[in-house]
Amino acid sequence: MVVYKKYNFAEKGLLMLEKGTLIVSCQANQGSPFDNPVFIRAFAQAAKLGGASALRLQGVENIVAVRKDQNLPIIGLIKRQHEAYGDVYITPEPSDVEDLIEAGTDIVAFDATLRKRPTAILDLIELIHQHGKLAMADISTAIEAIAALDAGADYVSTTLSGYTNYSPKLEGPDLELISSLAMHGIEPIAEGRIRTPAEAREALARGAFAVVVGSAITRPDVVTSWFTEEMHKCSTLTTNQPETGDFNERIEHSEPLEPSRAAIGINTFRQIKTSQPQPHQPVETT
Repeated sequence: MVVYKKYNFAEKGLLMLEKGTLIVSCQANQGSPFDNPVFIRAFAQAAKLGGASALRLQGVENIVAVRKDQNLPIIGLIKRQHEAYGDVYITPEPSDVEDLIEAGTDIVAFDATLRKRPTAILDLIELIHQHGKLAMADISTAIEAIAALDAGADYVSTTLSGYTNYSPKLEGPDLELISSLAMHGIEPIAEGRIRTPAEAREALARGAFAVVVGSAITRPDVVTSWFTEEMHKCSTLTTNQPETGDFNERIEHSEPLEPSRAAIGINTFRQIKTSQPQPHQPVETT
């Protein structure tokens, strides 16, 4: 692959996002009890208290609700299935861009993969810039990142790695993609399956400009599933089940303790009891 020029955000004057910081994605799955602008707004407030430098939000209603009391930069997107281009579902059309900007979005995130799409990447970027906003290209490969930056994108995010049929399917973040981009002078926004502070730190060490964390912070239902799924893998749940039956019945049928062992237990208890320090007695004074 050709080594491309270094994309330096500081030189381009695009310091809306702070380098080396945490961006919190405040989103809820459809059907989640938290899928409500009231809760998304609360998540955003909590993220700011915890030190987040920016927010990533999905949906016009959520952005409007959060914008009321937040001055942090908002990365906005709309997720919806396009009738003809179902694979491209993050801000697929110009009307989505217009709605996001009207709602208060500072940086518009959109699918910048090389899949068939309803609107050209270049057209989306130009529209975003016409409104004086920044464009964040969600990509899945290094080739897509380079193409998006050459088209004028201001940021690239590794959001869609693992979600295209030609990118690696990983349990954790695609750290190799971050490293590959860094080798080409590109500082990506790291996003996707980052679940621990250690993984966030490693993403920065690999060359990420900033890190987005979502589910691990703002999706309690998803985090709960991580625990339950992992615990179900434990074979002891099926092979080492505790004895069943009435507790009193088991006690009645248990063997009595030998007299000598019982005596030892009693004497030991007495020694422990008598060896405890006595309360301090005040000294009488005249």
